Amino acid sequence: MIPNRQRLAAVTVLGERETQLSAVQRLALVDAAAWWLSEPNGGEELAYALLAATCSTEVNTEHTYLALITPSDEPGDYGEVPSS
Repeated sequence: MIPNRQRLAAVTVLGERETQLSAVQRLALVDAAAWWLSEPNGGEELAYALLAATCSTEVNTEHTYLALITPSDEPGDYGEVPSS
């Protein structure tokens, strides 16, 4: 499961790089890619393919995919407790 923080980061990247997409389209795309990432057999490849089919350049695809899969340094939204 991809934390909401990473999904939001990917939606933000899409908003900056793929301005032709509406907010709803960006959200739907990221949500679908995140769903594919939860699939154990080839999910990463399918998530990337979905993003690549929508993004206008390979660089935009890479940035969006990396935003989606890269954990944040801050506690996520799984109920984690910040370390002191």
